[in-house]
Amino acid sequence: MLVVNCGAMGVLPRRPPWTNVCLCSASNIGTDQLRAQLDQLHSEADNARAKANNARLRLMRLSEAAERLRRQAAISVQTGKENEARELLFQKKKVMQALEKSKSRIELLDELSAKLNEYHCFLKAERIKFTIHQPSFKILIYAPTHLPS
Repeated sequence: MLVVNCGAMGVLPRRPPWTNVCLCSASNIGTDQLRAQLDQLHSEADNARAKANNARLRLMRLSEAAERLRRQAAISVQTGKENEARELLFQKKKVMQALEKSKSRIELLDELSAKLNEYHCFLKAERIKFTIHQPSFKILIYAPTHLPS
């Protein structure tokens, strides 16, 4: 969960953690806090992508298992083992239900990762604005021959 250590934090009730909204201006947050938020968001986005990739691998394994069960059921029907074929088709049905759940999980994790990346970009822009508006912020431009050592 994203935690913002600033004057006011508004969280909409019963919403996923990526919809937390900070109700304070960037001037109230230091660059260190923004950097910490950026690092945390980057880490959370990486975790979401890793989970989505693992779910994709699981989806592939489930698809292969469903196909294998279908083939085994067809062989069982051909050899006259209807009860065994019925059991295999029941197992295939359970695998297909797990496959659908896995698909929806992948979609949710992809959406979460996209939202985290979007918020990450927003915080980067806020950090740049905050840094530029600091009284001690100076832009130094050096000619290529006069670079400091």
